[in-house]
Amino acid sequence: MVVKDIIEQLAEARPDHLDGTGQVDRSTRTSELNRAFAQPRTARRRRRGRLVLPLVAVGAAGAVLIAVSDTRPARTGHNAPSPRALSGILLAAHNAEALPTGKYWFADEVLADSYVVKAKTGDYAVSAFGSEDFRWTASTVGGGDGGASRDLPFRPVSAADAAAWRRAGSPATLRVRVDDHYDTLRSVTGRWTTWKSKLLGGTSDSSGGRFQLGLTVEQLEKLPTDQEKLATLLFQSKRLFGKRLMSSGESASTKWAPLDQLNLVRALLSGPLPPRTQAALMRVLKARPGIREIGGVTDPLGRKGVALAVEFPAEIRGSSEKMPWGSRLQLVFDVETGKYLGYQEILTRPGDRYASTKPGFVIRYDVTSESGWTNTRPTPPAGPPR
Repeated sequence: MVVKDIIEQLAEARPDHLDGTGQVDRSTRTSELNRAFAQPRTARRRRRGRLVLPLVAVGAAGAVLIAVSDTRPARTGHNAPSPRALSGILLAAHNAEALPTGKYWFADEVLADSYVVKAKTGDYAVSAFGSEDFRWTASTVGGGDGGASRDLPFRPVSAADAAAWRRAGSPATLRVRVDDHYDTLRSVTGRWTTWKSKLLGGTSDSSGGRFQLGLTVEQLEKLPTDQEKLATLLFQSKRLFGKRLMSSGESASTKWAPLDQLNLVRALLSGPLPPRTQAALMRVLKARPGIREIGGVTDPLGRKGVALAVEFPAEIRGSSEKMPWGSRLQLVFDVETGKYLGYQEILTRPGDRYASTKPGFVIRYDVTSESGWTNTRPTPPAGPPR
């Protein structure tokens, strides 16, 4: 049985979620700002007067079991694969252990929000205010680090949206409402702007805060791969190698603990982790109460995978005010390679600005087009994100 065929079958069974539309207004701007909570990722830069908020959302669905015939040499210890069926996440974690290592770590990150364009021929959704951020760091201090970034053009969210855009005359610029004003979207890809850090490599913070927690590669290598020890370190400690952790499970309300824990692991997954450490993080997160596995997930770049997800509580954090819509945060992984593909915020309950959209609408995303370890100094890609 081929895993890829199974995942494709699961994907075909999932509801169509890319044809939604929605309205963007200011009626819930204050609520959304309050909803965003402190994370170990530095705030996005302002783009055209708009602050891209950190993602805070949800997830829940049953795990999909996949039977596998493992032809690899048998391993011993608690990380050895079980002969019984593995879930998609556990299979992905097993495969992640075989990811290569090297002298340099890199990540090509693509992020954007979704907006609805009003047109006489029919409304359509686009991903916009997107950017591509390329980061790299050497595994040792003194080996160098740096990166580059560029603006990305708007693009229709789905095939139906692309058809609606063509019916509208395939305009090269679009006007959309962004918070309390209208802004112009363009279909031109920006040029790469490169930079170098003063940290000279060997750190997970080489891009001035974009990698999470500011831990060095050496410190990340010291994280335990034993699940019980790793869970205790991450979810019952206030500091990690001297770095202050976000709320990790000791939330004032336990209903926030799964979201806090998922965001902490997400922070670590976006940096230069050793393969076995990544696999351990995936297993630890799957075992946490309130975090569910979802199979047959497709990310904004069209890649199929499996996700760990948390549904965002109905009320705004720190208040009794209710959110007018529901959403979930998904961390997506490639089953066959075990690679972390990124995260996306998915609408689960339409309302307010998303009243006319369908559940499954991608509100915003931050995914890695490519990442990993290499022995050759990384360079930004010449073509568009794949």
